[in-house]
This record gives sequence, C-alpha cells and structure tokens, in this order.
Amino acid sequence: MKIEDILKKYRTKRILFVGTGNMLRGDDAAGLYIISELKKIKDLPIVYAEGGIENYIGKIAKHRPEIIFIFDAVHLKEKPGTVRIFPLNYAADYSMLAHNFSMEMLLEIFSFLNISEIYMIGIQPENLKIGKGMSEAVIKSADKIINEIKNSLINTDT
Repeated sequence: MKIEDILKKYRTKRILFVGTGNMLRGDDAAGLYIISELKKIKDLPIVYAEGGIENYIGKIAKHRPEIIFIFDAVHLKEKPGTVRIFPLNYAADYSMLAHNFSMEMLLEIFSFLNISEIYMIGIQPENLKIGKGMSEAVIKSADKIINEIKNSLINTDT
C-alpha cells in the first residue's frame, strides 16, 4: 500500500494529516517532522500533535475529516527507517505504537466523529533517547513520505 494510492482513492474526501511524537526523544519526532514540512503547503489540513494525539481531539474534530493519516514512530521490529502503512482500525497489535494512549478509545472517538478511514504511517525508529536528534535513516524515510505526499497533491488530475 502506498500513500499516493490512498490519496488518489480518496481525493474527493476531507483528508487530515496528523503527526504525533516527542521532539526531545530522537526518532520519536518523525511524525512531527513530517507535519512541520507539510505545514508549508498552503491550505493543507494538518494537526501537530506533540505529546499524544488524545490531547488534540478537539482540533481534529474541527477539521471534520473523513480520512486521517497519522504519522508516528512505530516499533515494527524491522530495520530503522522502514515505513509501513496500515489501517489503524485493523491493526492487530497496538503495543508497537510508541505512545501510551488507549487505541480502542481513540478509535471509538474517531468513529463517533464519523471518520471512516484512519491510516497509520509508521517509521521504525533507531533511537528514542532523550536529547538525541533524529537518525539519518528516519530522516531519509520521512523526507520520502513528504515528497510522495507533495507529488500526489500536485498530480491530483491523473
């Protein structure tokens, strides 16, 4: 599954991009880094959810999204920088997420808000140590995601 394929499929829907993580914990900043770059695209609906998505439900609801893309560092048990995209409501193992919020509760809230699809775009972190910057592998993967989204948005007529 590729980001551009999902964007093409849902191009007539209200899409929201959400990045979550912690800027102080190395690669855990990946989702926030992606959103910071996407913020430069005029009129692109984004939510910068530092510290946890559960604290930004009100901001998410204001956008009235039908589709959400969540970017985060995810424990995929693969090499650093590996990217996986999966529907969040079908994820079998929420323990891979780097945050402590209740995923079941979050999915219930999203369902109540009539959000039909939620995709997690997870990047395998190399380090989550406080005070460390993002690793080269994670930055490279995050930049690739950013470019795929930008290119998909530019080529919406194909």
